Amino acid sequence: MKIVFILQEDVRDKQTWSGVPYYLIKAMKNQFETVHVISPVPVKPFHKTADRLTKLLDSSQKPFTGKSRLSFEHSNFLLRHYGEYIDHELSKIQYDIALSTTVFPFYFTRFKKPLIQITDGTPKLLFEHYYENRMSDGLLRRMEEISMKVVNKCSMIIASSRWCADSIINDYKVSESKVRIVPFGANVEDGDIIPVGGKIDRSKNINFLFIGGDWERKGGELTVRICDRLISGGYKIKLTVVGCPVPEQFRRDYINNTLSLNKNKDEDRIKLNKLFEEAHFFILPSGADMSPIVLCDAAACGVPVITRNVGGISEIVKDNLTGIVLEEESEEEDYYSRITQLIDDPESYGNMSSESKRRYEDLLNWNVFTKNLRNICERISAGKD
Repeated sequence: MKIVFILQEDVRDKQTWSGVPYYLIKAMKNQFETVHVISPVPVKPFHKTADRLTKLLDSSQKPFTGKSRLSFEHSNFLLRHYGEYIDHELSKIQYDIALSTTVFPFYFTRFKKPLIQITDGTPKLLFEHYYENRMSDGLLRRMEEISMKVVNKCSMIIASSRWCADSIINDYKVSESKVRIVPFGANVEDGDIIPVGGKIDRSKNINFLFIGGDWERKGGELTVRICDRLISGGYKIKLTVVGCPVPEQFRRDYINNTLSLNKNKDEDRIKLNKLFEEAHFFILPSGADMSPIVLCDAAACGVPVITRNVGGISEIVKDNLTGIVLEEESEEEDYYSRITQLIDDPESYGNMSSESKRRYEDLLNWNVFTKNLRNICERISAGKD
């Protein structure tokens, strides 16, 4: 079977979409006869100029409206360029099914073969949980118009979680028969996966790892409050924050802050692996999220996760089995109670570490994902879906 994967950004960049396209394509090559890649979709100088001008105009009106109203990314001008380029590239290859992790480049694309979209969210979910106070209703309607048109072109949509699938079905009126739920995999190299330690000793430092680009949305403040409470309870805590600056009012002596680690650089990837190897817990009590790949990365390293039940997180982390998943209204005292139970019971902690690793091996990896993907593609080709 011949597959073509299409994305406007560069799939070779492990920072693109958290590395999902890079690791997905790598695993697909073990499952399919041929994997064509159309990426990146080049834009011309005047597209870049128009984009800069649009952003400038949008910024100038934000002080008055408080919301983003203009987006060149969603304009017919750019989307028509994407469509023409992709149609031209598709005409030069033989393929059975097209795949992508986005919808916007396909608004004007004329597919002659089935299209499968792979996603962890929808514009409606993004608006409600991410951008409600930052995006105008008009811009949301434009995004939904594009999504609705492309969704209707899809033969199948693969959602990373039930939460995402429900939005596709209910908000975009897609038949359940056109939606499959397949959790995403960890974005790790085979040689980077470390043996499970599974050991914890309350008399020594307990290491917490937080990785996220948005301090507020990812639950940075709550993370510090949890660690402060653990310290007041007599525990020795070390917290490493990667990906965003810690605001001055939350800086503590026990916090080590690394602004960024780029997986494209071997030295940064090695540093990141070391942080997972040393971590007893991965903590990410997000206030809003989709399906954070970094939680799969933690599972690959056998590191129990402490998080909130938002978005598609409960599809990745199972409460009391591979981590601690508390409800949105939970506060630091609730986390303190659950975390200390594990710290004070090394056997239970070790079991949770082992179960985390097992969940990665059984489900949260791209080999399992692409096996499911191949089965879906074969059913579509055979006219069964």
